[in-house]
Amino acid sequence: MAVKLVKNTTAKQETTTELTEKQAKKLKKIEQKIAKKISKSNAEVDFDDPVDKWMWFWIFAWGLGLAAALLSGILSIGIFGFISTALFVFGFVALVLWLVKKFS
Repeated sequence: MAVKLVKNTTAKQETTTELTEKQAKKLKKIEQKIAKKISKSNAEVDFDDPVDKWMWFWIFAWGLGLAAALLSGILSIGIFGFISTALFVFGFVALVLWLVKKFS
């Protein structure tokens, strides 16, 4: 005699709904944590502040210097190498000025 097993689909469905409710609660907690972190780290660029403007000059100069260096390497155009060097030097000077003004 062949016996055919019958699956209990209602029990399986109940456990999956329980899991999704638990997962929804976890996701909601994670979402709240991320929202708190984002609200705390919402940094606005403020060039009116006499000290922090040098920090932003430093960050932007090094970012643009990196982009120019990558373009110089990819396109093999020498002017981008010169521009990237000038931006890195300006960024370094801005970093030193920011450190001096911040901690003096």
